[in-house]
Amino acid sequence: MRSTPVSADAAAIDLRLSLAPEWPKADAVAMVAKAAAAAAFAQRDVSDMVGIVACELMENAIKYGDWSGTSKVTFSFRSDGGELVFEVACPCDTASPHYERLTAALRLIEKANARDSYLQRLAQIARDTNERGGLGLLRLAHEAKCRLSARLVDNDLLHVQARLPLPR
Repeated sequence: MRSTPVSADAAAIDLRLSLAPEWPKADAVAMVAKAAAAAAFAQRDVSDMVGIVACELMENAIKYGDWSGTSKVTFSFRSDGGELVFEVACPCDTASPHYERLTAALRLIEKANARDSYLQRLAQIARDTNERGGLGLLRLAHEAKCRLSARLVDNDLLHVQARLPLPR
């Protein structure tokens, strides 16, 4: 599919949602983000990728967040120059193996290229039938060309960010 250039000044998106961590919300947030991108940029390939990134980040937060309290997951999505910035914040237990898996995946992406990191994880899963998951963020880095980062705020609120470049 050939992409038409998108002007960084074409439109502005600034969306923030605070939601209960429920599975149907991941698809709903993806649909809202996808619709916002479609309205702002009128490019199907951009809006489709926005939906994938939004859904993956929400699913990770819902699946791996520490929901022992009454916290909510926060999703934000904005345009920033030539890229779209997604951020999901959720409570986190830093002693959890999920937190270690996230940080290991981000370290792997930083050390190697996104494609190699993704293929390496696929090979691990293929070799070990007990090995599951851990592909979502690697997929975003490889297929969507997202730059990923995570930061811990106040020792228990994890913010995962994905920066998706707009086609030039």
